[in-house]
Amino acid sequence: MHLDRLFRPTSIAVVGATDRPGSYGNAAVTNLLVAGFAGQLICVHPTRDQVHGVRCVPSLDTLDEAVDAVVVATPADSVPEILDTAGRLGCGGAVVFASDFAETGRTDRQDALVVAAAHHDLPVIGPNANGIVSVAGRAPMWGDNVAVGASGGVALITQSGNLGVVALASRRGIAWHTVVSVGNSAVVDAADALSYLSGADGVRSVALYLEGDGDGAKWAGSFALCAERGVRIAVLKAGRSTAGAAAGGAHTAAVAGDHRIFAALIAEVGGAWCHDPHELLESAKLLATPRPTRAGSLAVVTCSGGDSVITADEADRMGVPLAELTEDTQNTLSALLPDGVVVTNPLDHTNMLWADTRRVRALIETLAADPGVNQVLYVQDTPPDLSEADAEEWRATRDGLVTADIPGIGRAVASGLPELMPATVAESLAADGVTALAGIPTALAALRAHTTISSSAERLRAIAAVTRTHTAGEWLAEHDAKALLTSHGVRVPVGRVAASAEDAVLVAAELGGPVAMKVSHPDVQHKSDVGGVVLNLTDPERINVAAEQLLALQPGAVVLVEQMAEPGVEMLVSATRDGVVPALVIGTGGIWTEVLQDVVVLALPTDPPRAAEALRSLKSYGMLSGGRGLARVDVDALCELATAVGNALVAEQLTLVELNPVIVTGSGAIAVDAVVRR
Repeated sequence: MHLDRLFRPTSIAVVGATDRPGSYGNAAVTNLLVAGFAGQLICVHPTRDQVHGVRCVPSLDTLDEAVDAVVVATPADSVPEILDTAGRLGCGGAVVFASDFAETGRTDRQDALVVAAAHHDLPVIGPNANGIVSVAGRAPMWGDNVAVGASGGVALITQSGNLGVVALASRRGIAWHTVVSVGNSAVVDAADALSYLSGADGVRSVALYLEGDGDGAKWAGSFALCAERGVRIAVLKAGRSTAGAAAGGAHTAAVAGDHRIFAALIAEVGGAWCHDPHELLESAKLLATPRPTRAGSLAVVTCSGGDSVITADEADRMGVPLAELTEDTQNTLSALLPDGVVVTNPLDHTNMLWADTRRVRALIETLAADPGVNQVLYVQDTPPDLSEADAEEWRATRDGLVTADIPGIGRAVASGLPELMPATVAESLAADGVTALAGIPTALAALRAHTTISSSAERLRAIAAVTRTHTAGEWLAEHDAKALLTSHGVRVPVGRVAASAEDAVLVAAELGGPVAMKVSHPDVQHKSDVGGVVLNLTDPERINVAAEQLLALQPGAVVLVEQMAEPGVEMLVSATRDGVVPALVIGTGGIWTEVLQDVVVLALPTDPPRAAEALRSLKSYGMLSGGRGLARVDVDALCELATAVGNALVAEQLTLVELNPVIVTGSGAIAVDAVVRR
């Protein structure tokens, strides 16, 4: 889809142009005039000669030549015909403000819009959209009044028009490149916009506000382009998953869900997964700056003991590593600090160094020279309405960071409270090449994302390749499920199927030792709920009775007789297509799965090293690694099994594979229960 003419127009026609206050047509024309749009601007109105001094034509088809962009500021029922005309003329694209399409149940009207656009391959933003603000092109095709500032490297793609409005109105030192409100995404969706903006000249980061999942393969392809082009991503995704109902009550949907699967995809592109609009915008702002060029962790400097402790606590809570300073660094810092000041990270230089730019700069440069440091954060609250003299003291103190010679090291200033980072300070710091971040937790989250490395474009394209529309099929009986998984290298207990109680006794005798017996039928996925599992059987008479009871649970069922597995750590391993992309879920299993919901989620395909790295983030990882005196188990075997499960889902085009529990011991991993759906 060719979006360049629409996103960077040199000629614009506003259909429905008017000077009536409060109307889309008035806002569209006024915005373009105030922004200083340098291209050709034409108003379309059936009876007016001019609007706001701009020449009018009576209809779009009376234009002398096709324009790059058509802004449609007319009622919904007129839109399809206008788009058909724009496409027939060869216009580059359109923005549609009107609502009352699919979002209100008028799918017929939206279908007509799509047909008109598709007939001419016409890109359309909307309907029900605020439009596009090309700051770089001074072209705000926007349905609300907007002031266009200086252009920069941050773009925003939002499924909420209001978030676009507040982002453009917010003064936080962000220099916008482009803001896009995609509305109903009837033709151009957020992933299309991202694909375009990832290659737009000057874009260095993109903030995404999303409410729906969209097309997973398209997203992965767009993220691959971002990885290739060095464009960073920050994402705020609203809503929680309900797609788990399709899994027939399997645990996976409850503990993974679309939200965590989308987050796993964002992790692949090294993106910031944000929790509120404030964090989204602050993260995108920082991600537009160059990443530190060396490995290491964060050093924090402040003049407040309280801020240093709070930052340390927040860093620990959020899993943001703070650099461990070398002895040489500590000794040099001690010589620079007032007597009695203890050297720590975060470092409180005390108010004895307040407004002493030279000594604060020396502290910063000493920290940056430490081989374990790759980012320096200065924490300083700036009260509003300071006197000129006081404001100079605040500036002189933080200038220790601003003027420090620390090449290759990330640098930022954060306020303790968001409201104590005034717009004037944020803009001044931005002009000096320093990012201003509002609030300590938000700053730490952004700094953590700043050093995150994305996967390769090839990896993201591999995810796109296995992501396809898939309709759920039939459930497999457990014995069939295990046979299929065994063919892909998944280890299961030795066992056989018995069609009668007598057969069950014979099979148990051949297997030897205690056995487990289960009812096996496609319509019975949760056997424990119906009494369909009996464990530790050795006596032939008890085996016979248990088999008869199990066979009576479901007409046409068989009994699966298996050797009992050795006790160990119980884990959940599952692969699912319920989310935006196929995903592998690994976590605490058995009875604790839904109670603890302690899982990691990886986009498929994956491999054992990725699985092993992800497992380290589990709260329960100590149960696997030998924590608290427990025996260490074979994590490598668990990762091999999990990868095989993911491979099976992809290769067999399955909807769901759930193994709960997988028992992990010091000598391997074995799946004792299996639920599979085609």
